[in-house]
Amino acid sequence: MHVMKRLARSKQLIWAILLCLSVVLFPVLSQAVTVQEVPNPRQLYGGWVSDGASLLSDSTKAQLNAMISELEGQNGSEIAVVTVTETAPAPSPKAFTTELFNYWGIGKKDRDNGVLFLISKGDRRVEIETGDGLEAILPDAEVKRIIDTQIIPQFKQGNFEAGAIAGTTALVDVLKPESITPIQPPLNAPLPSSQPNETTSSDVPNLELEPAPSSPLPKYVDLLWIIALLLAVLSYYGTKRIVSRPAAIAATGSFRFQRTDPHDQSIYLLLGLGTFCAVFAGSFLILEFFVPLAETSIPLIAAFLGLVLGIPLSFFLAQKFFNPNKEGRALRSFQCETCAQPMKAVNSVSLSQILSKPEKVASKLKSVCYEGWQCPSCSPKLSRYGINFRAYVLNSITFHNCPKCQELTVTRTSDVLVHPTQHSTGVRLITDTCHCCSYIHERRTTIARLPSSSSSSSSSSNSSSSGSSGSDFGGGSSDGGGAGGSW
Repeated sequence: MHVMKRLARSKQLIWAILLCLSVVLFPVLSQAVTVQEVPNPRQLYGGWVSDGASLLSDSTKAQLNAMISELEGQNGSEIAVVTVTETAPAPSPKAFTTELFNYWGIGKKDRDNGVLFLISKGDRRVEIETGDGLEAILPDAEVKRIIDTQIIPQFKQGNFEAGAIAGTTALVDVLKPESITPIQPPLNAPLPSSQPNETTSSDVPNLELEPAPSSPLPKYVDLLWIIALLLAVLSYYGTKRIVSRPAAIAATGSFRFQRTDPHDQSIYLLLGLGTFCAVFAGSFLILEFFVPLAETSIPLIAAFLGLVLGIPLSFFLAQKFFNPNKEGRALRSFQCETCAQPMKAVNSVSLSQILSKPEKVASKLKSVCYEGWQCPSCSPKLSRYGINFRAYVLNSITFHNCPKCQELTVTRTSDVLVHPTQHSTGVRLITDTCHCCSYIHERRTTIARLPSSSSSSSSSSNSSSSGSSGSDFGGGSSDGGGAGGSW
């Protein structure tokens, strides 16, 4: 019986402890707020003040909204005034403020001219977050001065409304259009005196100041097009000299290259330099005499045109004027490494008799170009007609290698079997077909689901509202600028 009484008392004690803990912890838990739970004043009533901690009266909210709306109408700056009971479960009031700023997107998207004035009653903390575009106008030191001189003294006395109005007024004064351009003198600067012995402008001797030295670039800028023109001429004659010298190659063999012959690399380099310099010089003269530009910007624009136009032009000139063998790809003639005799290009009729079936198909598809060179002295003694057989890959993107033919004779098609929806993925059929043999390979791939209409509509509504100030904030951002203070 005695044991039963002790158990009953223990249960009563446990329930009493739990009741006390619930009474103590419930207010703390009930005050916890996340960024998503803070009411957005722009969406609620088109205002700028969100009083979650019930610190401001209706007249104070109206006064703050009127000041901020007037500022936003003048230059687009946006200020949000927010009060919360506390910033838990955020790591700190500063982290909560930065997250809330970017969650709402305070300020215009293309200017980042927003300010968040946050008051946390439970943390006894003030945080003012500034957008990235206000660093020069409202630096962190100025924000700290406003907090320490206008807000904290009022909050220490319990005057939250007076502190909110004083802080917002100070922010508006800094962000007003007329207060951005002029530079105000410091408060302790001496006022101009009107003493009779004051030195006037007539008493100051008229000293002639030497003009500041100008940049040396305009003096010599005209030499650039002359140097470029000389380099273009030298590159042209250098290219002709290289082309006139045959390159030594093996009398026989099978070789495969990507588009250009490695023996032609020096030709392309010289032609690239020459065409760049020629376009640079021509553009320089046209810009200098016919386009009103600063002298320092003319060389930069001419160099850009030289890169954009000159490099592609060099490949065109190479194939147009420096290709002795019109049926092949080589820009230079060749001589035999064994006997140093000039090699002769194999004509297309003779070359077609040597090509295999896959090679003929690839040549017809223009995925690969083939040419042959033959030494008159050594070819009778060599196998496979004594030919230096050279293949140049022209298009390895559109055409793919056939595993049977071992040549670029495969084309790829894609067909949608099942179209994707917002709730299910689709199916695509990819088919590889060889134009030479019977090789066909099919495989199915998955197509991602379409984006939901809710996300697309929300993104479109956000983008449309970012440009207007009536329904939401403008889409600004912040990297954590601003300052804070405690009372």
